[in-house]
Amino acid sequence: MTRRLILCAFLAASVVAARASDTLEAASKWPDLVDSAKGRGIDYPATVALARRGDVAALRVLFLHTPHTDGSGADSHCAVLRQLLELLGDRKFSDPLRREPRSLRSKVTEAIDFDFGRPWQKRFPLTYALGIHDPSGFTRRYGIPYSLQRHESKAVTPAPALPAHQGLFDFRQNGFHFFPAEGAQRLALGITERTVL
Repeated sequence: MTRRLILCAFLAASVVAARASDTLEAASKWPDLVDSAKGRGIDYPATVALARRGDVAALRVLFLHTPHTDGSGADSHCAVLRQLLELLGDRKFSDPLRREPRSLRSKVTEAIDFDFGRPWQKRFPLTYALGIHDPSGFTRRYGIPYSLQRHESKAVTPAPALPAHQGLFDFRQNGFHFFPAEGAQRLALGITERTVL
């Protein structure tokens, strides 16, 4: 029984480690990101591989590329920066970033803010201190402002009470839900029945 438990724990740890490396590798090979870096003379996947091993020059190249990303390439670049921070640790990541101009440091920390989606100063205080952060700008993948999300550091405010005359369902406002809507559905069904796929 103990051997099985140890084997399961080992397999789970191996899967998690492989998954993290696959995620970093996959993000570094994102086509839009690779193309934007190639336009600036950067072999992005190779640079990420070097930075992953702690190469300061490669990490600096990634920092310098941050302002030149947009769209899905920027999303992938944000993920790469965050994963490198988690992999290298706060000290190894923040030391080379500290040597960069303030504007570039802020761009890099904004990118990490975007990918974390929540405040991260407790996990990586040295790197976090190098940038300017807008707490209202933290968003998760689904675009919900961080200030509206439930999290440990803030008390959840209760929903406002409904007026006495209005319950959860007010027939005067929501009565149309009881009547079948036929026009739009029939039109849609008529079109799909006549369309040859």
